[in-house]
Parts: sequence; structure tokens; C-alpha cells
Amino acid sequence: MANPDLAVAKEVATAIRGPAVRALGLQVGGATQVSMNLVDPVMTGPREARALVLQHLRAAGASIDRTELVGLVPEAVLLATPEEEWDDLDLGADRTIEARLARRAAEEAGRRGCS
Repeated sequence: MANPDLAVAKEVATAIRGPAVRALGLQVGGATQVSMNLVDPVMTGPREARALVLQHLRAAGASIDRTELVGLVPEAVLLATPEEEWDDLDLGADRTIEARLARRAAEEAGRRGCS
């Protein structure tokens, strides 16, 4: 958020919380953030969650500096998101559950082949 305001972050988090999204407004160092767990990322994915945050921030006269994905998303969520928005949402083909599982399977196969 451009103007770190913990009260606004908490208000936004409360407004977007629901069955598919858990959210908190937090102060982290000198920045304020709305931190979310997407409980059902097919119902509410990163794109939709970010749009909800932006909508409430605009209403409060605040803005967003960046979006950061922590963890992985199902490939279906990635494919449902226009590729031109991936950078803004911190998404990528390597950030899916399926890509991680495939990479792990390939690493394990490589280790078995070296025995």
C-alpha cells in the first residue's frame, strides 16, 4: 500500500474475508499489508482476491504497491488467469502445484537412475 495505514488494511481484510478467503491487515516492518490465505483458490483465486483488495483500497483512498504469492496455486487457477496479468499477481507456470510435483518426480527419477 502506498500509504501504510494499518487501520485501512484491517478494514479491507475484514471486508474481503469469507468462506474462500481468510485475511488479516498487518504491519510488517515499515509496510502495511493485507495478507490472505486463499482457502478455495478455484472459487476465489489470486486475480479475484487482488481485485477485491483494490476495490476496497480505492474506496478508502489508498493504493497497492505490489502483490506477492507465497506458496503454489493449482494449475487450473493459473490457466484461468490471463497471462498478461501473471506478473502483477506474482504467478508463473513454475508456481503451480503440478509443476512442483513434476519437478520433484523428475528429481527422484534422476536420483534412482544414478544409483
